Amino acid sequence: MWLVQSIEYAIGIGVGAASINSPDKLPLALVGAAIVVNATIVRAPLSAFRWSSPVVHRIAGLVIAVTASVVAFTVEMEVSTALVLAAAALAQGFLSVRFGHGI
Repeated sequence: MWLVQSIEYAIGIGVGAASINSPDKLPLALVGAAIVVNATIVRAPLSAFRWSSPVVHRIAGLVIAVTASVVAFTVEMEVSTALVLAAAALAQGFLSVRFGHGI
């Protein structure tokens, strides 16, 4: 689980950092924050707060991935912002499905 958490931290911080130079800051900042918060609150080695179970973590990861992909393809924004959101959704969805713990 520590590997999944470290990858999620990297994805979330990367998406949040991409929001700094993006004209559409809010979607990137919200998705990056959601990914980091999801990695922070699961009961696992790299957690700051051990509030949720791995099952809830996996479901929340899938919800974040689906939401990010829906926003990337339906909300009018810059192409670069949509591509970053789509890449983050793909990476988060892959992590949640491939390395899902508890279900």
